[in-house]
Amino acid sequence: LGMMQSDVGKSHVCNSRPLKGMGVVLYHMGNDDKAFNFLSNAIDLLNKNGEKYSLHSVEIYDLIGDIHRRRGELPQAQKSYRKSIRIMQHLSASKNKSSSHELNQIMSRINHKRGLVHQERGHAKKAQKRFEQSHDILSEIGDDIIRRQFLMSNLPRLKAVTSSQASVEQCINQLNFFSEIPSICQRLQNELNTSRGLVNRWQSVQLVCIEHVGLEILLNEALYG
Repeated sequence: LGMMQSDVGKSHVCNSRPLKGMGVVLYHMGNDDKAFNFLSNAIDLLNKNGEKYSLHSVEIYDLIGDIHRRRGELPQAQKSYRKSIRIMQHLSASKNKSSSHELNQIMSRINHKRGLVHQERGHAKKAQKRFEQSHDILSEIGDDIIRRQFLMSNLPRLKAVTSSQASVEQCINQLNFFSEIPSICQRLQNELNTSRGLVNRWQSVQLVCIEHVGLEILLNEALYG
């Protein structure tokens, strides 16, 4: 492998393809270190020959991002995926409609991966944004089959992120309840003093107790899942 890597690297730009091919094979074999080396050399060769903005580069950065993600190197994975997106944006501005259609499909897939990385890092809002971007791109290109496949595969993750974010926001909003406790206690005292029947008094006490219990449940769910 080392001899092939050295010989190929000295020749024309088209020979970046064998480097990428070896990287793909090694990646699927689980040999991330060697795969990363081949892919990095392929990128260096493309850049050296002025082929930085190419679909070939997009695919390589995408796979490098997958390697980083599998290693648990999530910030580096995001960086590689962003490079793919930037190159695709450059290509989209200069390609014809049919080529843009293909680029948009790839861009949707990589945004989906970016969403997964954000989700793994605990960035719920960013994850939701990337998942929605991925879906929006498919909607724009009007590919119903791909869009349905996306919804079937990604909807559970999007739902989980949305639910998680909603719980966090609800918890934050409910925490403001603490600052209102003095005024609530004063209101309760006033209502108990002015109410004429035991039923009304009981309803007032019950209302405040429910608020306290609801907050306690919410905090426990937030802390312990």
